[in-house]
Amino acid sequence: MIDQFEIEIVAAQWRKGGSGRAGEWSFSYATSLSNNVLDTITKKDTSLNFYSVQTSTGSAALNGLLKINQQQKKDTLFNLNWKPGEHLILKWQDNDDIGNDDGMALQQLSCKALAMPDNTAPTVIEVIPPKTKTYTTGDTLTAKIIFSEPCFLNSRSFLPYLVAAISDSAKNLVYTNGSGTNEWHFSYLIKNGDLAKNGFNLYPTINSDTGTIKDAAFNSCKGIITSNTRFLQVKIDAVAPSFIDTNTLSLHSCKRPVDITSVTLGATQTDSSETIIWKLKTPPTQGEILGLPFSKKTVSDSS
Repeated sequence: MIDQFEIEIVAAQWRKGGSGRAGEWSFSYATSLSNNVLDTITKKDTSLNFYSVQTSTGSAALNGLLKINQQQKKDTLFNLNWKPGEHLILKWQDNDDIGNDDGMALQQLSCKALAMPDNTAPTVIEVIPPKTKTYTTGDTLTAKIIFSEPCFLNSRSFLPYLVAAISDSAKNLVYTNGSGTNEWHFSYLIKNGDLAKNGFNLYPTINSDTGTIKDAAFNSCKGIITSNTRFLQVKIDAVAPSFIDTNTLSLHSCKRPVDITSVTLGATQTDSSETIIWKLKTPPTQGEILGLPFSKKTVSDSS
């Protein structure tokens, strides 16, 4: 990033409009990702304004190469904050003096960056975990990395990623956005079979090629994470339950035992910490069993 920028100009007059008044060309500037901002530039530096050199009445052509028809200006722009990828736009504008405009031009423009060199590499100062809840299949797990300064993704072919321990295996949270800021987002789409019911860990390093993450001065970030990477409140459960008790359950209806297996219940369970609840429909009356038009009340075996 360039913070101080020196500008030196030589303005030359090639026409005298003859109004008897000196024309003024006001200087303004801006930094922008687009160069289509000429009408919205607001920063000014009056030290770089220049004026007509010859102001007598009567119009005439002049030789702008002669020192007598030239004017020199020099100044430094401070707190410029000119970032990589941005344009620096310099603008001089005069007020229209109909029929009497003096003809001025920039005969020479010299510029020099004066920013102090930045040799300090950016660092990771914080990891913001995903929102506290239980995630399941199809949910997106997003963690945020906070850098010590704005950082830029310096690769078109490789995306940095974080590694999380989920289901006793490594899962990659891949970079999604944030280049140009100090907050980067890394995401992972929860898949069927992912399980981390007691929270998960992030490996304490951003995985990236050398030079992939840089600051505005092109210092590389090593991606070492020294803050907390253990997130107990972020749980993942994308595993369908399965039944682990293979014992046959017996229910008694009309004094005759009825065996109900786990398949009959349609319940599965793999984690003993989960509770499965099911309902059994009220047994039919004897009349309903025999297909007879009896009362709806339950009839005993002795009836």
